[in-house]
Amino acid sequence: MPKDAPIGTQTLTVTAAGDSTKLDLPLSVTLAKDLPAKLTVSPQLPELRGTSKSPFEYQLSIKNDSGKKLTVSLAAQAPPNFNTSFTEQYGSQELNAVPIDAGQSKDVKLKVTPPNTTAAGQYKVTARVNAEDTSATTELGLDITPGRLLVVGWAGPDEVRPRPVVHFVFDGGVLAGDAPIQLQQDELDDYRFVAPADAPGYLPPIISARVAAAVRSRATGTTAYLPWSDP
Repeated sequence: MPKDAPIGTQTLTVTAAGDSTKLDLPLSVTLAKDLPAKLTVSPQLPELRGTSKSPFEYQLSIKNDSGKKLTVSLAAQAPPNFNTSFTEQYGSQELNAVPIDAGQSKDVKLKVTPPNTTAAGQYKVTARVNAEDTSATTELGLDITPGRLLVVGWAGPDEVRPRPVVHFVFDGGVLAGDAPIQLQQDELDDYRFVAPADAPGYLPPIISARVAAAVRSRATGTTAYLPWSDP
């Protein structure tokens, strides 16, 4: 089409002629100033699984379906205290926006870091891209599994518990020193941090034994079994 062709719809006719036959095919071509801005975003893997210590990294493909180059801003909405950041697909430079040529795609990486004390369960993260008057979103999932099993303990019945029970202690991660702690007032009056060696001074023998075994298992990469012994 000529560079100075007018905006609007033009009709073109394609003609094919033979010795005794002639065929005409009319075509309508509509010219506009610019295609409206349009974005799509799609993850390579929308669901990832790991412990609260695992890095959750999503590969996202962003496509500019408009007729001009766009600067696309990047954002993510995650549960409270989850950290999110965008980087180049094969780099570590953090990004807030990326330029994408008309009709082209660009791949970026979204890293989601949950607090390492996050309870096991399923969590959702929404990735959003924006440019001019258009946006697109995609939903991502984190399936957080319990940390490594540190201790299995068996306790027989006693005077206040008529049935035996099995106890499991998992690695719950490291709690940050400034992490907010809210006590269940009808069960707990206070809390404090103590050295593992001092735990027997605060806990019943069966509980302090589990703490000591869990500390050893965490250091050695093993799982301890604690059989029942009468008090």
